[in-house]
Amino acid sequence: MSAAKSQTGSGVRAARLVVLGDPISHSLSPALHAALAESSGREVDYRALRVRPAELGGAISGLRSAGFQGVNLTLPHKRAVMEHVGRLEGDAIAAGAVNTLVLSQDSEEGWIGHNTDVEGLRRALPENMGDAHVLVVGAGGAARGAVLALARWGAARISVAARRESAAAELVGDLAPVVPSRLDAQRLAGDLYQRLGATHETGTSSEGPGVPALLVDATSCGVGAQLDQSPWPKGLRFPPWVVDLVYGARPTPLLAAAAEQGCRVRDGLGMLVWQGALAFDLWFGAETARDAVVSPIETRLREMIEGECSRDLVAPAEYLAGGLENEA
Repeated sequence: MSAAKSQTGSGVRAARLVVLGDPISHSLSPALHAALAESSGREVDYRALRVRPAELGGAISGLRSAGFQGVNLTLPHKRAVMEHVGRLEGDAIAAGAVNTLVLSQDSEEGWIGHNTDVEGLRRALPENMGDAHVLVVGAGGAARGAVLALARWGAARISVAARRESAAAELVGDLAPVVPSRLDAQRLAGDLYQRLGATHETGTSSEGPGVPALLVDATSCGVGAQLDQSPWPKGLRFPPWVVDLVYGARPTPLLAAAAEQGCRVRDGLGMLVWQGALAFDLWFGAETARDAVVSPIETRLREMIEGECSRDLVAPAEYLAGGLENEA
């Protein structure tokens, strides 16, 4: 595969890369990939380009003609781009979404669609808890990717809870044939734990029957118009571990409430960095997707975010499957 190049100040020809989205001004991807390039001793010219949905096909074709080596996709292009690739590989097939394009060595095939988001989330999750029971809140595209990641992580049972149980049931029906974990659908309400404990044998949890060991929020709560909202039912205690796929300079309402209860919490920044490193390695055959590289970059990005107090909470869950559908 021949890399597209542009001139850098050092005189070295840099590989040209781009992330496409709408909006795109909030993207941390240029800073992330600059750090990955520095860690691997490579020169890259990574840009963020606003592309409206109607412009996507032309943009993908034009980038190939211009000799770009790699493309990332963010909102709202994760699913639509599938119509503009030669084929899909790996997690892109099960997730039904693409976040990374790699040029095929076959010039007639063009772009190959990959999904590094599912594996990125898996690597960002806490250490595997053994025979864990995990609760995913939400039933949209982000929840779909989260279920795939959690199954690979080793969850014995994954409960998907949404305000509309039918939406959760549809997601479970789609994924049950392709994941090894036991899946079940639930209505997100105050009696959730009673129903979880009564209907299925649970995995390990120190909090009692029906209480999962880990909660993953894959909803749009805490972002944009729902900035001050949490999907969690009032009065219901949290599982010991709580992960929110949103990140920002301040915790989401969900993470803040869980931390007040003494829970261990984690936001979505780690997932962002891992998926970026995995994409970088697809383009270059590098080995940046390892903790020794990812951890310091995550620290640098967090310091950057916290230094920009006006930065809104943003949602790398968009990287999972085309966006955070408002389906809590």
